[in-house]
Amino acid sequence: MKFSLALASIGFFTLLVGPQMSVLRASVFGLLAYSILLSGRRMRAFALLVAIATGFVMMDPLILNYDVSFQLSFLAVFGLLFFGD
Repeated sequence: MKFSLALASIGFFTLLVGPQMSVLRASVFGLLAYSILLSGRRMRAFALLVAIATGFVMMDPLILNYDVSFQLSFLAVFGLLFFGD
């Protein structure tokens, strides 16, 4: 029940705001992080961030060179995770 509510809320937010790279990254990261927490496992945020970035690059390899929002979005989250501890 909780996960379906989170999925619906994040999906609605993504559709409302628009599927920009930062919104998609935040949506995927939030859903995966929440599902990991619900499963009772320890979340490794850096590994999750790398996995999400790898998935985005596998879908569109040119994103590394031509999409500055992708680069800034992932670097911002990396900085928050690195300096937040």
